[in-house]
Amino acid sequence: MISHSDVLIVGAGSAGSVLAERLSVDPGCRVTVLEAGAGGPDIESMVRDSGRLPIGPASPVVQRYRTLLTQDPPRSASLVRGCTLGGSGAINGGYFCRALPDDFDSTGVPGWSWRDVEPHFSATTSDLDAVAHADPTRIRVRRTTELACSSGEFTDAAIEAGYPWLPDLNAEPVGGKDLRGVGAVPLNIVRGVRIGPGDVFLGAASGRPNLV
Repeated sequence: MISHSDVLIVGAGSAGSVLAERLSVDPGCRVTVLEAGAGGPDIESMVRDSGRLPIGPASPVVQRYRTLLTQDPPRSASLVRGCTLGGSGAINGGYFCRALPDDFDSTGVPGWSWRDVEPHFSATTSDLDAVAHADPTRIRVRRTTELACSSGEFTDAAIEAGYPWLPDLNAEPVGGKDLRGVGAVPLNIVRGVRIGPGDVFLGAASGRPNLV
């Protein structure tokens, strides 16, 4: 039992789960994670089912926040955020798309260039379309092979209009230039199971004596 902590992480969402796992690798660093959301086997079964988004009015794993979109005319909306292990990464559609290199490089913020962040993307991802075996300590990513109904029609129309097919939307652009095109969205959903950062990172580290 940890009597005191070196690090207190408030919220076991996507970022909190990764931080807790990475920091607790050091056995000399005592980490405590606080999460207000629901948990347990029934909750795990609910959030892992990729066939539904558990965000309905009676959902026990979300919080809703009212926000003002515009003042003139006044328009408001309800923002839905995950409130469980993994946070919004446990309840969303499972899209696992990286931002483009220019999105990072254009900020000019030290330590946040594409070259700075790309190794962290690679270190946390196991792309099943590129490797033979999944690494259980990383987010598993896969792309659908069937584009049906409106998705297929949109893709066909884009290609007919001259946009190339991109086999990997997360690939690093060749020659430093982003290639415009169309492709299947990378998902952290494999065989109908949504496996987010809460499962992969915090779940895997839950047995460490220096993490509570």
